[in-house]
Amino acid sequence: MSLTLNHAELFKVGAISSRATLKLLPLSKKKKKQKLVVGDDSGVVSSFQMKKGEPAAVYKSNAHANPITCITLGNFKGTEDRAYVSSGQQVVGYNKKGKEFFKFPTNLSETINRVHSYDSKLWISTDYIYNQFENGVDKETSMCQDRIHDLLLHQDADSNEFHAVLGCQDKYIRVMRGNVVLAKKATSGAVTTLTSMGSKILYGTAGGTFGLVTLTNGGKLKTVWKTAQDKAAPSPITSMVTYDINKDGAAEVVIGREDGRVEIYSVDESGNIVKEFEYVANESVRALQAGVLGTPGYDEVVLCTYSGRVMSLTSEPLDQPDMEDSYGRSRGTVQRETRIVKLRKEIAILEEKVLKEKEKSSRKGDECLPVVEEVPVNCQCVLNPDNQTYDIAVEIPVPIACVSLHSSVPLDLLDTVKNQAILCRSPTTNSHVLATYRCQELTNRLEFRIRTLEGQYGDVELTVLAETVPKAAQCVKVVVKPLSLHHRVNVVDSADVDESVMNSLHFTGAFSLIQVHEWVSFCLPDVPVRMQDDEGKLFFRNTFVGNILVCEYKKGEARFLSSSVSAIAILKEVITKEATARKVTLNMTFDIKNESTAVVLALLRPKLDEKQMLASQVKILDGIKELQMHETDHALWMSPEYQRILADADRIVAAFDAHPRAMTYLTGVLTDLYVDISKFRGVNPKTHLPRLFHLLDQYNFDALVEFFTRAP
Repeated sequence: MSLTLNHAELFKVGAISSRATLKLLPLSKKKKKQKLVVGDDSGVVSSFQMKKGEPAAVYKSNAHANPITCITLGNFKGTEDRAYVSSGQQVVGYNKKGKEFFKFPTNLSETINRVHSYDSKLWISTDYIYNQFENGVDKETSMCQDRIHDLLLHQDADSNEFHAVLGCQDKYIRVMRGNVVLAKKATSGAVTTLTSMGSKILYGTAGGTFGLVTLTNGGKLKTVWKTAQDKAAPSPITSMVTYDINKDGAAEVVIGREDGRVEIYSVDESGNIVKEFEYVANESVRALQAGVLGTPGYDEVVLCTYSGRVMSLTSEPLDQPDMEDSYGRSRGTVQRETRIVKLRKEIAILEEKVLKEKEKSSRKGDECLPVVEEVPVNCQCVLNPDNQTYDIAVEIPVPIACVSLHSSVPLDLLDTVKNQAILCRSPTTNSHVLATYRCQELTNRLEFRIRTLEGQYGDVELTVLAETVPKAAQCVKVVVKPLSLHHRVNVVDSADVDESVMNSLHFTGAFSLIQVHEWVSFCLPDVPVRMQDDEGKLFFRNTFVGNILVCEYKKGEARFLSSSVSAIAILKEVITKEATARKVTLNMTFDIKNESTAVVLALLRPKLDEKQMLASQVKILDGIKELQMHETDHALWMSPEYQRILADADRIVAAFDAHPRAMTYLTGVLTDLYVDISKFRGVNPKTHLPRLFHLLDQYNFDALVEFFTRAP
């Protein structure tokens, strides 16, 4: 990483939960600097400029009734320094001095999440609806079947026509022409953020990947380049901008992530991507911008976090002496000491206010009681396809004291590298899991992982206790679905959906399209909230096994295809239970194919072989280490295989320590598969389970396949 940027804390505003509430105004021709506009959850819009390293307020608006959800700048000539702000169901415009010049209360029922303007036109998106207004009149309306995460106003390079580009939860980028979808493109994950890169469209996903697409003359979206999934530590992208920060003539990609990482990538004409810089903010990045905010001539990245911290990553060398300082101190030292003096003055004013309020409270006696302020909680639960786990992140604007986890379903609690909290497990009889994460140091964010077991479904309740006086706690719930390890995919290979080796489950009855869609949504994650067509066809991939599940349904009929008998059994059990609860009569048929079992076992074989190889390596590891100690020339005669085992000794030992838990989970998957096969065949599997456990202990894949295929 060749780029060097220095971190500097600027100021703090209220908590920020939205992801588009920070903007830099255009560069001032006179001062060669930019001003900053930021909005927070208290509904206040503030503008600041930097003077000698200190933030100076330009204006501060009256508090809106709802949190600020989006701030964008005008696109029409003469409006580039005007901020268009969305809050609740209205859009308000502020000029650079903070004077309100525009106010448009819409007739929408949902909260406005994104807004763009050009002349007398407004493009607006809510959770599920996209609107275009002209002169205050609703011209175009379109409803998406899944959540809209971002809206980009893209101008066609040839026709100069404006298109609204939607980034959606269902892993599609949609380009709108009026209320019609002009083009759409499938991505590897839910599209969380969009921005322009020249005449092309840059996107970021919930899986941590990002890419570039272009709208062709034929009205199609074509991929220019895209990144691969980061298997080690994927984190959703929350904000993206492009800016030539290293002055090489090509714009770099600046990315902010949910886990607090800020990354800068350079991309050449061939699509080769190189990481130039990384910084960790220790709390989620909500929005970022790049430009010149502090010192003329020095570029910087300005970002805001969930708790409301606004900070800068500047190219200015803060360790260099400040020429205006008579003591010869560095620029960074001068700026820090100036802030400390200012903070002390602010603290003194606050202390005085607290004393006055205490006096008022004491005079009122028992008439008034202190009320605990509600602490907002940002809870993210994302399925990690590579680790087959759910990554859970809990974040609040103040330090976390502890997080209590109560689960009605069995699950494994797994540590992450970033988790420094102490895990305490409690024995319980009323729930499957009861545990507490106690934070050792002041932190606003806690991350951990859970691994679920398909077929077991219910709620995981998290109680977040804030380190405040008096103590305050908030409860959030995470839903674990019956087929929790399946994730939706938009593109599948024909070999993955070969019906000759796929089991089928077929339902007919007097049920509506909405009812069957609710059943599918109850069983599987990533199912669109709304249905726009008369028929639904969805594809899901099991992250642990790797096979495909096909869901086809319409009014009065539903059909499910999967090579996994367990997936078919779970769908059969859950859907019939839900239908019975709603007094809906179902006619059910199923077709279980013997060939499907061999397909599933073949997909699981790499995991089984890995466990067997790991056990073999650990058995000989001590002997190889002893040879290494006593034979100085061991590298000359020792086989390459043994040398690789020595080189990977730490990894092998760490993997073996987790081996019993992983093997237990894999054994559970195979046991459930055998039990489900036996149930569909109408036989009792209990007498044959000891034989299965013996085959797994004395691992032989061919014998295991024969056992499953010849099972009664």
